[in-house]
Amino acid sequence: VSLATELSQITKVLAGARAPFEFVGDMAVNAHIASQHQDRMFVTRNIDVLVQRSDLPAIVEAATIAGYEARKIIGEFMLRLPDQKPAEAVHLLFAGAKSKSTQPLPHPGLAS
Repeated sequence: VSLATELSQITKVLAGARAPFEFVGDMAVNAHIASQHQDRMFVTRNIDVLVQRSDLPAIVEAATIAGYEARKIIGEFMLRLPDQKPAEAVHLLFAGAKSKSTQPLPHPGLAS
């Protein structure tokens, strides 16, 4: 599955779960620079998404229906397609929480 296809697919999953979300990390950086500086875009292997922890059950249910396997990993959750490496999965980061104890500040809240 291409990254663009998976981005579209996970957007549908999150919308179906009625879970507010924001793309963060490398995918978000690429989205911001794509229209003006396409030569500065870079390859990323995964998709990071900021969500509310309280929406996790609905997200997992929608993702499972779409063929993802939900797995808890340290500080976050991962949605992985069959035969997909963890580094290529969708990583759910929780708004207002830290993914690692060494992280200086928690992730921001979701924009309204």
